[in-house]
Amino acid sequence: MKQIMELLNIDIMQIVIYLIMGICIWLLIRDIRCWYFKINEIVDEQKKQTEILNNILDKINPNTLEKNKGDGK
Repeated sequence: MKQIMELLNIDIMQIVIYLIMGICIWLLIRDIRCWYFKINEIVDEQKKQTEILNNILDKINPNTLEKNKGDGK
């Protein structure tokens, strides 16, 4: 192993630094990916919620809406 490292002119400290840098980059990319997918999940849930609210609104009788508007005055 020592002979290989001498041939490549690599120090143990350089290997440790490269490993730490690789791990940090991997964690950063992983966090960005998780953040992106979490936002997509939230947007999908909001679309479902909007669809449900629109269905509820469609079922409400328009006369009831007019009556409620009159009560608020």
